[in-house]
Amino acid sequence: KFRYYSLPREDKLKQENAVFFALNNSEVNQITQWHNANTGSNGAVKVVMSYPQGGGVCRVIQSQIQYRGKTKNFTVKACLNYLERRWHFIR
Repeated sequence: KFRYYSLPREDKLKQENAVFFALNNSEVNQITQWHNANTGSNGAVKVVMSYPQGGGVCRVIQSQIQYRGKTKNFTVKACLNYLERRWHFIR
């Protein structure tokens, strides 16, 4: 298996952009995909749950990244405080 930190910088940026796009714009079960023609890598991000939390909202997302013939799946929770307008990732 590959580790996220072993991804090329361009792929990391594409994944991060997809994550933040999904957090800010996607409905539950909507999939955001990315592809890098230069490396052949691709990924998908899906919001699987969204719920109010304190003065904001939390969302659970599932991601899948394919890199060099290997697939990595992971789930993460992020919460947005409406006053700060910043996502905080909770592992």
